[in-house]
Amino acid sequence: MKEIEMLYIIGMVIGIIIIALVVKSFQEESESSFFYDNEDKTLEVSFSPHAIQRMDERNIDPERVYDLLDSEKIKTSITKTNRIRIFDDELTVIVAIRDRYLEIVTVFWNNENQNNSCD
Repeated sequence: MKEIEMLYIIGMVIGIIIIALVVKSFQEESESSFFYDNEDKTLEVSFSPHAIQRMDERNIDPERVYDLLDSEKIKTSITKTNRIRIFDDELTVIVAIRDRYLEIVTVFWNNENQNNSCD
């Protein structure tokens, strides 16, 4: 009888370990793929039609926006509309977090001569 109880306990422990490993693998998969579109953790970024129009009007190259997003010298804040303001000394990018990507809402130069308020 004790052998049966022992086998039952061992079976339960093995079952719990298998379930824990399956749950962990699902969690790791969902966490690692939440915002990233590939294995090297590159964040998917999309430009809104408004951002594209403003970048064209303000002569801002998309590569300059990507450089800002990749920079280690950026500053950030939250706008009154709960968007993320990412900026450096020259450029400001307003970002909205979407389901599985970041959307660039608008982009502008930090020029004193222009009214670039987004709040």
